[in-house]
Amino acid sequence: MLYICTIINQLNNFIMENILGGLKVLEGKTETKSITEGVSTELSGKFTMKRGNFSIDLDYYARLYEKSLNDKTQIVIAIDDWEIQDSTNAMLGDLPIDNVGSLQTQLRNSGLSTLANKIGFNSDEEKQALCEVIKNHKYFKLIFGKNAILWESLSKDEQKLMELKYVCENYETCGDYYKKEIGAFYGINKDPNDENNYDIVIPTLEICQQKLAELSK
Repeated sequence: MLYICTIINQLNNFIMENILGGLKVLEGKTETKSITEGVSTELSGKFTMKRGNFSIDLDYYARLYEKSLNDKTQIVIAIDDWEIQDSTNAMLGDLPIDNVGSLQTQLRNSGLSTLANKIGFNSDEEKQALCEVIKNHKYFKLIFGKNAILWESLSKDEQKLMELKYVCENYETCGDYYKKEIGAFYGINKDPNDENNYDIVIPTLEICQQKLAELSK
């Protein structure tokens, strides 16, 4: 019993000595080290959209952020959120339009649906126009640099090729999201041992590199 008590006391002494030693190590100057860095910014303004003799001014807001696909030669910027906040100065030739929606309704009720559809712009058209405006915004290059690329202005093929390059260069650290994305897009996510192609797998680095080499020819 005495032996056990001695062992326990020695163990307690050892623990306390290590704790006190650790406290000494905790003393000193506080230091910091950045692990990753990013930026988010908001752009706003007004632009005109025009088709034929119809035009309209649109106020907009867009919040941008850096995507993880950045490399040493370029910065990839994506739109996190956007909104057309107001529409003003709608014109059909020299005729001002007070309410585009009401005019479209009247035209459709009069059997002029084709004309109604040509007046105004849908959400996809507005976003496409907004991307062009953002790329040329005076603060876009000023904030993000002359090599900045707007993600939404790229085609789907261009986006996936960029993701594929990113995976090949950062396979061990990029996580599974991009691997699954390019696997599904390029059809390289099938188990070669599964004749029915039922099993979905994450493409290996070798498979990704082979696909990149094939696309780079």
